[in-house]
Amino acid sequence: MAKKEQTLIIIKPDATHISDKIFLELDKLGEKIKEVEIIATPEDIYKHYKPSIEKHGKFLQKWLEDYLLEGKIILSIYEGFDIIKKIKNILGETDPSTSQPNTIRGKYGKDSLEKSLKEKRAVRTLVHASESKQEAKRELKVWKRYLD
Repeated sequence: MAKKEQTLIIIKPDATHISDKIFLELDKLGEKIKEVEIIATPEDIYKHYKPSIEKHGKFLQKWLEDYLLEGKIILSIYEGFDIIKKIKNILGETDPSTSQPNTIRGKYGKDSLEKSLKEKRAVRTLVHASESKQEAKRELKVWKRYLD
C-alpha cells in the first residue's frame, strides 16, 4: 500500500505577498499540515544546505543567502500521496522564464537564469520545495525547531 509522504515548502521573500495564490494551488495537491511565518531567515540555517550548494560553487551560496535574507519567508509542510512530485510539477522549472504558463513560476515568476547571472544574484524562483523524499526528510529535520 502506498504511503503518504511529506515535503517542505518555503515561500521566499519575493513571493510572500502572493502566498495566498500559491497556497490555493498547492492545497489542491495535498493537505497542508503546518504553516509558519518567519520574519527573518536564521543565518545559521545555511550550514545545513552547504553540501547541496557546494556543487554549484561558493558564489551561489552567497547569492542564495542574500536572497533569503531579503525579508520574511513562509514555511509549510504538505502531506499526500506522491506529493513531492506533484508539487515540483505545479511549481515549474527553477528558471521561471522556461516554466510553463500553467505553473506557479510560469504565472508569477518574472526572473530568468540569464538575468540573474548577469546581475550576479540568485534566480528569483519564488518557492522552494524538496526535490526528493530524502531531501524532504533532511529539510524537515533542519527546520523542525521553527515548525513545532
